Amino acid sequence: LESNNFKKIKTLQSTSSLFMIEPSNFYPNPETIQTNSYQKNISKCFNYQIQNKAQIEHKRLRKLLSSNDIKITTIKGQQDTPDDLFCNNWISTHSNKSYNLYPMAALNRRKERNHEIIKFFDERYQLYFDLTYAEREKKYLESTGSLVLDRVNQRAYAVKSPRTNEELFKKWCEKMSYTSIIFNC
Repeated sequence: LESNNFKKIKTLQSTSSLFMIEPSNFYPNPETIQTNSYQKNISKCFNYQIQNKAQIEHKRLRKLLSSNDIKITTIKGQQDTPDDLFCNNWISTHSNKSYNLYPMAALNRRKERNHEIIKFFDERYQLYFDLTYAEREKKYLESTGSLVLDRVNQRAYAVKSPRTNEELFKKWCEKMSYTSIIFNC
């Protein structure tokens, strides 16, 4: 790759600013633990230790990103939303200053879309695509928890699952002008 082409690809695939949720109540989510292999069922007495480790890791990551000229915006998480630091599952932002909202399978994950955060994005971006209506139909597409985006080539990859509805995936791809590539488990 020529240097200029590499810079263009890097710009399209990465960002110079991030939005982060600081964990205020991080622990294994009882609503998602059965379908998330990254979570382990542990005794509630360890939740405090997990919370402290999550806060330390969050602060270290924020410091590392900032030291590499990444602009960080942080909002403190809520109490009854153990996964809220993974906000990339219910919202995505795009280079044209738009954002999309996504339907979440777990009820307590839906609480993460609170007024304060939506207001923050409304002040900086324009809502482009809101798929949250699909929650009433029990159809989900959990943003980058479901989608892998190749922004340079306008391709979106997904694996069908209870959290990745094929119909919603195809609607998203059509609306966003991406080629859809979906796999079975």
